[in-house]
Amino acid sequence: MAVYNVTTEEIRNIVTTTAADPNKVYVKVMSTVGSSSAILLDGTTAPTSATGANGNWYIHRVASSGEARLYGPKDSGTWSADYITITGSNRHVHTQGSAATTWTVTHTLGGRPSVTVVDSTGTVVVGDVQYDSDTQVTITFSAAFSGSAYLT
Repeated sequence: MAVYNVTTEEIRNIVTTTAADPNKVYVKVMSTVGSSSAILLDGTTAPTSATGANGNWYIHRVASSGEARLYGPKDSGTWSADYITITGSNRHVHTQGSAATTWTVTHTLGGRPSVTVVDSTGTVVVGDVQYDSDTQVTITFSAAFSGSAYLT
């Protein structure tokens, strides 16, 4: 079986979303060298040996939790039992409807989550993030705008 050393950060860099539909996830899958069948499959159960072909990737959509698990690539007719969680309930989306230079975000994630901010056109904006508590973040910007903050 081939071993693929992929970090969680690398997976996050190929999993994206949009401001227009923050609950839809887009996944870019890179084909392995020599594979002509590296396609992305999905379903509501974990993949079985009968699912897909060697080189395929699989997203298991877990309806009960909203989690999405990435398996793959399939190798020698089998799927690894290991997977990478690419979405889940550990995310908070804050929508800032009115333009402001300071956004206060209350969440239930606990601790100090990562913060990504996009404006209303989907452009990533960098602000000063202050962790007020384990359940509140304040983000300050140089100019007022509206958009969304994604906490993970």
